[in-house]
Amino acid sequence: MNVKKIIRLQFPALQANEIENISQQMVNQVKKKYQTSLVVADDFSGNIRGFAILLYMSDLKFCYLDLIAVTPGKPTSGVGGAIYERIREEAASLGTLGLFFECLPDDPMLCRDTSIIDQNMKRLAFYERFGAYPIINTKYETPVKPENDCPPYLVYDDLGSGRSLSAAELKKIIRAILTRKYSLYCSRNILRRLLTALRMIRLS
Repeated sequence: MNVKKIIRLQFPALQANEIENISQQMVNQVKKKYQTSLVVADDFSGNIRGFAILLYMSDLKFCYLDLIAVTPGKPTSGVGGAIYERIREEAASLGTLGLFFECLPDDPMLCRDTSIIDQNMKRLAFYERFGAYPIINTKYETPVKPENDCPPYLVYDDLGSGRSLSAAELKKIIRAILTRKYSLYCSRNILRRLLTALRMIRLS
């Protein structure tokens, strides 16, 4: 089973063009304004057990975990944790401010589909064991469209440094994520609305 097939199985909401764009990310890294790395875990027979895709935005010195997944239908004990540990090591070796990624919320006010709340709580608890927590008061978890459900939290892993981010740093990082990662999938009007909300961020 290859990486794209795992993505299709584990992330059914992703459009086909988004999956195909992953290959282009690795080829045309200058245009994307970030470097893309693929981390793969396999067994002794070369079968893929899981993977992660890491984006490095060198101008702002941060990493963004784009995707992480294990192969469905296979014993996965410890595989996800091992992959995440490797991603943290890579982000630390680059001298970054930290690692950012999205994670679905555990707040019933944000999820009309309450059937996934327990799963979301377990996923957030997994990352909390590494010291990664959602960033509050940023309005990041704002639905792109009113009908959208479960807008994700933006999660920050300081990689054990204990470093706090300033509001100015965070605004630049969120702006980069929105404009570089989502420009192909969001209309200009939606991006403009999200960036307008970003200017109003007040961190407590």
